[in-house]
Amino acid sequence: MSDVKWGIIGPGHIAHSFAKGLSESKNGRLCAVAGRNTERRDSFSDRFGVDQVGRFENHANMLASDIDAVYIATPHPLHAELSIEAICAGKHVLCEKPAGLTADEITSVIQAAQAHDVFFMEAVMYRCHPQITRLREVIKSGVIGTIEHIEASFGFKADYDPQSRLFNPDLAGGAIYDVGIYPVSFARLIAGFAHNKGFMNPIKLSGLSVSAPSGVDATAFAHLRFAGDITATCSTSVMREMSSDATIFGTFGKINLPEPWMPGRDTGPSDSEIIITKADGVKTEVIKDKRMLFAHEAEAVSMAISAGKKEGPVSWQDSLGNAQAIDLWRSVANS
Repeated sequence: MSDVKWGIIGPGHIAHSFAKGLSESKNGRLCAVAGRNTERRDSFSDRFGVDQVGRFENHANMLASDIDAVYIATPHPLHAELSIEAICAGKHVLCEKPAGLTADEITSVIQAAQAHDVFFMEAVMYRCHPQITRLREVIKSGVIGTIEHIEASFGFKADYDPQSRLFNPDLAGGAIYDVGIYPVSFARLIAGFAHNKGFMNPIKLSGLSVSAPSGVDATAFAHLRFAGDITATCSTSVMREMSSDATIFGTFGKINLPEPWMPGRDTGPSDSEIIITKADGVKTEVIKDKRMLFAHEAEAVSMAISAGKKEGPVSWQDSLGNAQAIDLWRSVANS
């Protein structure tokens, strides 16, 4: 399979980003779109060159077509259900985060992917950017010594609207689901790198949150402990501005990523920086790429599917471990 034929369910804002990234990838092609709103579906299809035959009001009809893979970009509560439906139709799946609202939902999706022998990945797009590959190399080199602590934050101030997906509990609103997933994922990733693994799950997690008027977590903080006495602090918000960066502290110095989550999100280039600070000075390494952020994800997943792989840069067990940490964070933060 040299050219993966993609369909998208839910032609909203983030689907636009993925479709643009797909257009910049080498071996993926958008062939179908499913969405109930005719005007939105046609506008999206016109922009990205989807023929009339590839425009579906009913996603089940799209899943019955000859596409190879599906990108799911609907509201959060539908992610696991639609992933399983697509998997059972024999389609490979890339699902926007969170791929499930609980670890149990993620487990059900993974079991379906195993049973039907198809690719599945949770779309945590920053993990596909080349700065993560380079970051692992830098950490492995020992330049900052032994990893001791990780700080990661992702937050912004949105206008409060109780009906929006950010604040509506019926749409799984809240900062932890929307962007808190990123810093927790990063902390687990770096703790894993410190132990020469792909990721590591925390052995202890505590947290707290501040609620929006609708009751969802508007701002939340988590403290994590990993094996080897590695600690981490994760911060997230949809009602406060935050630095939205990540710093790794070691025995010899620190590494800062000023833009870990969304370098070149919509337009590119997706250039990023890795800043290493030690007693003898500061070194900045610039990672250049002319493409936009989602091109890396679209290409990595399309290549994995073409190669017959069932997992991508975010493995099934990695997604499950992150969901378990998110479950715990939400429970202790709201207690």
